[in-house]
Amino acid sequence: MKTFFFLFLILIFPLSLNAQQASMPERIQEINTLIDKKKLGKADAVLEIEEEKQELSLKDKLELRLLRAKIQIAQTNFTASNGLLKDIIKQSKANGWELLEAKSKIVFATLMNEISEFQEAQKLISEALPIIEQGGDEKLISTAYIEAADVLSLQRDANGSIEYLQKALEVLKSGDYPQLSGHVQYNISNHYLKKGDLEQASSHIEQAEKLFAEAADDYALMECLLMKAAIANNADDYDQAIGYYETLMHKIENGEADQRIQFDCYRNLAGLYFNLKKDQLALDYVNKALNAKHDLVDYDQMQDLYETRAWTQHVLEQYEQSFESFRQQIAYKDSLLIELEALKGETLKILLEKEKRKVVEAELEQAKLEKEAEAKAKWVVVLLFSLFLAVVSIFILFQRNQFAQKQATFGKLFRKMLERLDSEKDEAKKKERKRISDSLHDKVSSQLAAVKWVFEGKIDDFRQNRLEPDGLDSILGLLEETYTETRRLSREIETMGPSNRIQLLQRVCREVAKSQKMDLDFRIKGFDQPIPFVVEDHLFCITMVLISNALENAFAKNIEVVFERTADTVFVRVEDDGRGFDKGKVKMGYGIRNMYERVESMDGEVDMFTQKGKGTKVEIRIPVKESWDEKKLLQQ
Repeated sequence: MKTFFFLFLILIFPLSLNAQQASMPERIQEINTLIDKKKLGKADAVLEIEEEKQELSLKDKLELRLLRAKIQIAQTNFTASNGLLKDIIKQSKANGWELLEAKSKIVFATLMNEISEFQEAQKLISEALPIIEQGGDEKLISTAYIEAADVLSLQRDANGSIEYLQKALEVLKSGDYPQLSGHVQYNISNHYLKKGDLEQASSHIEQAEKLFAEAADDYALMECLLMKAAIANNADDYDQAIGYYETLMHKIENGEADQRIQFDCYRNLAGLYFNLKKDQLALDYVNKALNAKHDLVDYDQMQDLYETRAWTQHVLEQYEQSFESFRQQIAYKDSLLIELEALKGETLKILLEKEKRKVVEAELEQAKLEKEAEAKAKWVVVLLFSLFLAVVSIFILFQRNQFAQKQATFGKLFRKMLERLDSEKDEAKKKERKRISDSLHDKVSSQLAAVKWVFEGKIDDFRQNRLEPDGLDSILGLLEETYTETRRLSREIETMGPSNRIQLLQRVCREVAKSQKMDLDFRIKGFDQPIPFVVEDHLFCITMVLISNALENAFAKNIEVVFERTADTVFVRVEDDGRGFDKGKVKMGYGIRNMYERVESMDGEVDMFTQKGKGTKVEIRIPVKESWDEKKLLQQ
C-alpha cells in the first residue's frame, strides 16, 4: 500500500508542477492585459495572489517582479521601480536569461522615458531589440517597437516614431492581438493629429476603435472618443466635438468612466469653451477637471488647467481669484520641479555610472536655475499684471474726477454767463423803455399839447359858431399823426420781448461753444413774423434745459439747435451726440417734466428719440394760431 502511494506521488507531482508552470504564462498574460487596460488595482490584486505561491521558481518570481515594476511605473512610483528593475536585470544576467534581461530593459526604457532620460532609454532599447527579435515573440517584439516609438516621440521625431509603430503593426498582423494593435493605431493617430494631418488621424483612430471594440476594452473606447473629439476640434467642427464629449459625459454620469477619463474629458471641454470664448462654461469645466485630478495627471496638463482658470477668471473680472490661480500655477510647478530633482538624484545613485553623474548634476543645476528664472519671471508677470490693474483703476478714478471737475466748472461758467446775459438783457430793456418813453414825451406828448393849444385858441370860435374848416383840418392832421406814432410805438413794445429772447439764446449758444471748445450749431429760419413773447420765452427755457442736459449729463461734443417757423407751425429741434439713455429705465428729471408741461400749455407736441450710447434728439412742434391769447398764456 505504501509503495503504491509513493509511486502515485512520483507520477502525479511532475504533472502538477508542469501544470503550474504551463499556467504561469497565461497568468502573466492576464496581468499584462489588465495593465494595458489601465486596470491597475485589479492587476495588483491578481499579482499579489501569484506572488504568495510558495512553489514559484526564481525565473517566475523575476517575471512577476517585472510586472510589479510595470505597475509601479504606471502609478508613477518611479523610485521603487528603479531598484526593482536594477535587481531583475542583475539576476537575469547572472543566470543567463537573456530574453528576460531584454524584457526588463524594455520596461527600464519606459521608466527612462517617464523621467526624461531619453538617451538612456534609447540605449536600453538598442541593447534589447536584437535579442527580442531573435526570440520570435510577436507581442514582445511589437512592445519593444512601441517603446522605441515613444522614445522618438518624446524627442519630437514624429516620422521616426510612426516608422516604428508601422513595424509593430506588421508584426502584429500575423497574430490575434486586437488590444495591442488598437494601441498602436491610437498612437499613430495621435502623431498625425500633432502633425496636423487630420485625415490620417481620423483613419487610424477609426481602426483603433474597431480593434478596441473587438477586444471589449471599454476604457480604450472612451479614449478613442476623446481622440475623435480632439480631431473634430482641430477641424473647427465644434458641434461634432461637443457631441463626442456629451457621449463621454453620459458614460461618466452612469459611472462607466474612471477619474482619468473624467479628468481628460473635463480638461478638453474647458479648452474648447475657452477657445469659443464661453468663459463661464470654460471655468466650470476647469474646476471639474481639478476636482477629478488623479495621481497620473501630466505636468503640462495641470499647468494648462491653472493657466486657463486664471485667464477665464480675469475675463470674467474675478481678479482676486485670477491672481490666486496664477499663484497656484507657480506653486505647482515649483513642487513638481522639486520632485523631479529628488528623482534624478535617486537615479544618480542607482542607475548612472560615475562618468554620467557629472552630466546629470549639471542638468540638475540647469533645471534649478531655470526654475528660479521661471519663478522670478512668473512673479514679474504677476506684479506687472497687478500694476496694470492698479494703473487702470487709477486712470478710471482720474477720468471720473475729471468729468466731475468739468461738470462743476461748466455749471459755474453757465450760471455766470446767464447772470451776465440777464444783466445785459435788463440793461437793454431799460434802454428800450427810455427810448420809447422819450418818443412818447417828445412826439406824442408834444403833438397832444399842440392839439390842446389849437383847441384852446379855437374855443371861442366853437362857442360863437365861427370855426373855419381849415381850423378843423389842422386839428385832425395833428390827431392823425399822433395816432400813427402811438400805433408804431405799440408795435415796438409788442415785438421787443421775442426778438431779444431769440437773440439772447443765439448769443448763449455762441458763448457755450467758445468756452467748451465744441460744435454748437444754432440756426433760425422763417421768423419774419413775431410770435407772442410768452411762447418764445417757453421755447427759450426749454432749449436752455436741453443744452444744459446734453453738456452736463450726456457729455456731448456736438449739439445742433434749429428754430423754424412755417405758416402753421413753430418747430424746434435740439440734437446731440452724447451718451443717451434708456427711457424705460431712467426716471425723468424736473427739467424734462417741465418741458412737457410748457409744450402742453401751448397745445404743442414733443417727440424724444434716444438710445444708450447713441445720443438724444428732441423735436417740438407748436401750432401757429391766428390770434394767440397772450393773457391766457401768461396765466398758464
